[in-house]
Parts: sequence; structure tokens; C-alpha cells
Amino acid sequence: MSGITAIIHFDGTPIEPDQLEQLVSAIAWRGLDDYGSWINETVGFGSVQLWTTPEEWDSHQPFTTPQGDAAVLDGRIDNRAEVGRQLNIHEHELTAMTDVELFWVAYKKWAQACVDYIAGAYAVIIWDAHKRELFCGRDPLGLRSLFYHWNGRRFYVASTIQALRYLEIFPTTLNDEYMWDYLSTSFSSSFDLEATPFQEIKRLPGGHFLSLTENGISVTRYWKPWELPAIAYKQSIEYADHLKHLFEEVMVAHCRSAGPIGVALSGGLDSSSIVGIAHQMENAGRLPATDMHTFTMVWKNASQSLTSFTDGDYAEIVNKQFGSTSHYLVCDGLTMFDQIPHRGSVPQDEPNFHIFAPWLHMGKKINQTGVRVLLSGAGADDGMSSSLFCIVDWLMQGRVKMALQAVKRVAENGNQNYAHVLFNLILSGLGPRSLAYHIHERQPKHSLLGLNTRFHTRTVPWLPNQDQLIKRSLARHRFIPKNFKNIADQAQFEVSIMLAGDNTKLWSDQYLALPAHIDQRAPFYDRRLIEFFLRIPTIQKMGRSGERKMVMRRAMEKTLPDTIRFRQGNTDYGFTLLDGLRLHWRSIQEMFKNSRAADAGYIDGAAFLKVLSDRRYGSGNVTDADIFPTLGLEFWLHELENPIKIQGLQKAYISD
Repeated sequence: MSGITAIIHFDGTPIEPDQLEQLVSAIAWRGLDDYGSWINETVGFGSVQLWTTPEEWDSHQPFTTPQGDAAVLDGRIDNRAEVGRQLNIHEHELTAMTDVELFWVAYKKWAQACVDYIAGAYAVIIWDAHKRELFCGRDPLGLRSLFYHWNGRRFYVASTIQALRYLEIFPTTLNDEYMWDYLSTSFSSSFDLEATPFQEIKRLPGGHFLSLTENGISVTRYWKPWELPAIAYKQSIEYADHLKHLFEEVMVAHCRSAGPIGVALSGGLDSSSIVGIAHQMENAGRLPATDMHTFTMVWKNASQSLTSFTDGDYAEIVNKQFGSTSHYLVCDGLTMFDQIPHRGSVPQDEPNFHIFAPWLHMGKKINQTGVRVLLSGAGADDGMSSSLFCIVDWLMQGRVKMALQAVKRVAENGNQNYAHVLFNLILSGLGPRSLAYHIHERQPKHSLLGLNTRFHTRTVPWLPNQDQLIKRSLARHRFIPKNFKNIADQAQFEVSIMLAGDNTKLWSDQYLALPAHIDQRAPFYDRRLIEFFLRIPTIQKMGRSGERKMVMRRAMEKTLPDTIRFRQGNTDYGFTLLDGLRLHWRSIQEMFKNSRAADAGYIDGAAFLKVLSDRRYGSGNVTDADIFPTLGLEFWLHELENPIKIQGLQKAYISD
């Protein structure tokens, strides 16, 4: 994990070293092992590094050539062996080659198409001196960030928005279009994948590459998963076997580390599968023997758990079976509002809200163990989420008996009327999005129908111009590729992949793990696994009784005990919001009595404060998911006025 940046002057003006150092200083918190910069008149590159793999240890960036080429990489290449074979690189040469050098060789071989061959979490910047062309690329899921400003003559690019603003060489204006999308859509991001909170700064979206010459700039989508051929097997066990083999391959890649491995273990299916497969791969000789640490957040009050078991109870089952070095981190008293008016220890690029205090607490504890690589189950819900619209697909395919049986189970599980469920699913699935929205609004909050996958619109009482926002949200779905034959597959593609938003994927990684010098990795967000999940039928993800992630449960049959394999539901940390509202109510009141979001016209501050007051006492019919975006925006706007001071380059860096 690193921080990277570059400056290009096509107007012929030499780059000032102080300006490049400013950019690198602003991202110094992302990597404290190495600092490097390189300037060749009108081209400048900078990097900070956190060394986590054997190949990167004691390495240096930027990578440069005598011809004046340069490259910097934030992230990893997870299919190194495969890429090496395709490039005809001998094994002993590959072992000594860093990921940034391997990326450079891939670029020289395949040019812009190099991103088609590489799996991993990465953002890369390459300067081709011969072509006088700048190339930037991001991994398909956008797990490493990259933002830029281009005024037609000069180009500035960096891992963070705040690094670009730190230069103070161009004004920044709030992007109202982005803000309205962020507040009024269910995925808390923008329909415009390039948009950021500032009009003058753009993001390079995940799955895209950027090409810049003195003739202009172009941004191209290279990852088009809807064009991948479907995977069709005759039996369910074949899907499970395929997933097991693929997951083993992914885990071997993600466990590439120069030290001990850590796992954020909740005791659920996803994180437990990571622990189980890692141990199996070690026993099979596919991973070097290493000490595996698991970290579990626990609250002593068992009533705060979703089940009669606490997370610690489930995690203990996994730790005992696989012999991991376990750490149980007591988080009582830690809430969502412990850092008012800030949300963390480093500047936040975008408005969002996260349970910072417990995660920051865990980061400090992990750092004390010497673990630099932390694996998490993030991404499993996205990849293996299923949709009840498969019932509509079955009806259209003539599989009437299967469809009606599923409707019956859904109605019974949700204590709903059978005919009502069937009628609403058909209308929502086959009708226009506006109809799906109308039906969704009439559903009770506890409805299991999941109709939100058809429109992504969030309607809350404290947002002005509700009707206009709804129309805008519904109309913008014309930007979403509609290439799936089945309604369920299309719906899940929209909600889990295309519109998940960079900010939500990057949150725990970029702003929580990195300040603690930890590279957080998400095996379930690996390109190979995501493409598998998108290519298999939805029914493989959903059991006949409505169980989620069935293909993974089958794949883990010989790995995990049934207590873990069939555990239902996710851990709900919502009580930390409730506790925070109660403990910090006076500070929250002051914040929203002088609401920056209200001053900007984005919300009705008094109405939102009333909702928070009701939520504090457990009343009201607004969900926490509806509340979080507005909280995130308010915190972020206050942070703009009272920014966290960026720690400058350490003296050791400067002396080098």
C-alpha cells in the first residue's frame, strides 16, 4: 500500500521541486517506509510506501529508466506468476522484480491493454517518454484511489483529493450534483462515476484507464463484466467446487506478506472462510508457514448481539479449530461520535460515515502485534448477494412450481400475504422503475422484498425538493448497462458492482487501516472472484429457504463447522450509533443547530435533528442507513472548515 502522485506540464514550464514535495507531504501518512520523488524538467513523480510483501521490502519508487520513463504503483499485482508467464519472464527474475517494475514491463508489452491482464488492488501512473504520454489505470473494483485536476495545460494527479487541495494552486467549489446524488441514492455515491465533491477535481473510476498527451485527455472503461460469458453447470456442487478452487488461488495471492497475517474475524461465514482456507493452504504447502492472528471486536453486553451467541463466541469456534493467535478487543464505550468534529486521524476525501472509534481502536491493537497485512470479509455481500427477482425470472422461464414455492417461503418468513408478495414482485420486476419505486414506498420497513435494487432512490423527510430528486434519480438509470438476460442478475449487478461507489469500498482500508500502517486486503473483492459471482445464476447464491450465499456455504462444507457455515445474518453495529447519540447529544445538537449542510441548502437541519432525537430514544421510522449519509456530509463539511493537520515528511525522508 502506498501513496502516489504526479505532475505534468505540457506548457513547457519546469516543475518546482517544492510543489512536488508538497504533494508527497500530503500523502505521507499512507506509507512511512519510503519516500521518493523524481523530476525530469516538466514531468514529476512522487511516492510514499508501506512495505508489506517480500518483493517490495526495501524497494524504492518512483521506478525510472535511463530513457526518462517513470512509474509509481499503489497496490499489488496478485497474479504475478500468470503475468510473468505471459511476458516470458523467468521465475528467478520474477522473484526479484517488484510489482511496479512488473507493471512497467506489462505496459511496454501490451500498452494500454496491460490492465486487462492484471488482477490485484492497484492504482498506477506511468510516463512514456518516447510517446510523451501519461497513462493511469485503476483496478476493476476501484480499491485504490486516484484523483486528478486538468486545466488543459497542466495535470496533477494523486491518491487523495485532499493532497490536490493542499497545493492551493486552483480554487475548489462544492459540486452540488454530487451532493444531491450522495444524499438521495441508496448507495451513497454519484451516478457520475468521475464526479467528486469538488467541481475542479475528478476521479479516475475503477475499471478505467486514462491517457493524456499534449493533444488532450481520454478516459476509457476497460472492464465490462456484463460481456463475460455465463457459467453454466448441471449440478450445484460443480459451482461450489469451482468457487473452492478459485478461492484457494485468491487466498494464496492475498496472503503474500513479509510478516505475519491478520484477519478481521467476526465469526461469520466470510471471515471464517478466509481463516479456514488460509490454514488449509499452509498445510498443503502452498503458503509459507506464518503466524496468523485474528482480531475480533467484542462488547461485553451480550444484548448488543444479533443472536444468543456473541461474535466472540463464534470467533472462538474458528480459532480453536484452526489454532490461530486470537485477539479479542473489548470496544465498550466506543461509539460513532467520539471524534467530533472529525471522523478519524487523517483528512477525509469524501462525505461518508463509518463506525470509526472501534475500528481505530482495532488498528492500534493490530499495529502492536507487528501485523501489517489484515484480511477482511468485505465484498462477500456484494458478490454473493441474491435477488428475489429470480422468482420473476422463473415465472418467465416457465418454472412456475419453483417460483410459487419460493413466494410461499418468502411470505411465511416475512409474515406477509402470499398474493401481495407475488403481485408486487411481478409489477416491480417487469414494470418501469417509477412503478417499482411506488411499490417500494408502500412496503413496511421490515419487508423482505428488496425492491430497492430496482431504483436506488432514498427518500427522507429532511431533504428539500423530494419530487425533483426522485425524478432525477429514476431518470439517471439510463447510464447503467442493461446487458443481462435475467432481471435478478441485472438488479444485483446494479446494486452491488456498478453503483457501489469508490468511497464505500475504500473507507475502512484507506482511512482506518493505513493510519495504523496496515494494508487491509479484501479477497472477496478480487477480480477473479467478482467475475465468477457475476457469471453464475442467481439461484446458486440463494437457498430454497431463502438462505444467502449458498454457493459459498457448499464450497466450505469440508472446511468450516456447520455452526459457522450456516450462521445467518450479519453482525449489527447499529447500537454504536444509539450509544453515541446518547453520550454525545449536546455536541451533536450544537453541530446541527449550526448545520453546514443546512447553510448550503442540502438539508433541513431542524428536521434532521428531530429525527436524531427520536432515534436516540428508539422511536421514529427512519433507518440508520438513511441517517448515515447526512451525518457523513455534516462531519465532512465541518472538517473542511477545521481540517486535520497533515503530518509533513519525516526528517528521515527529507535527509534521504
